[in-house]
Amino acid sequence: MIRVLISDDSPHIRDGLSSLIDAQSDFLVVGTAGDGLEAVEKAKDLRPDIVIMDAQMPKMDGIEATKKIKGEFSAIGILFLSTFADYIEAGRTAGCDGHLTKDCDPKQLYAEVRRIAASPKISE
Repeated sequence: MIRVLISDDSPHIRDGLSSLIDAQSDFLVVGTAGDGLEAVEKAKDLRPDIVIMDAQMPKMDGIEATKKIKGEFSAIGILFLSTFADYIEAGRTAGCDGHLTKDCDPKQLYAEVRRIAASPKISE
């Protein structure tokens, strides 16, 4: 089972992603976060396998949240998901393990979550 934390400031996006993820028999949404600060706290508490991270969020953006999560828990995979392709390089620099735009096909999302979950990571 791949444990997923979804971090996005839009409740509609969080709900939609949760429905997509929960529809897969090998995925489990363990929590959601509405901003980057909450994502960091929930990553510490829940220890998901993957965080699906939005770029633009209040309190702390996805770039800074990615840096903090990867700095403390390098084994947690982070899939950067943004409306804007401009954030892809910033996400890579922050340490994300993959990236997609929000208009991607659900099959791409599933494949990327599985790829990141299966890839070797440095454990904390």
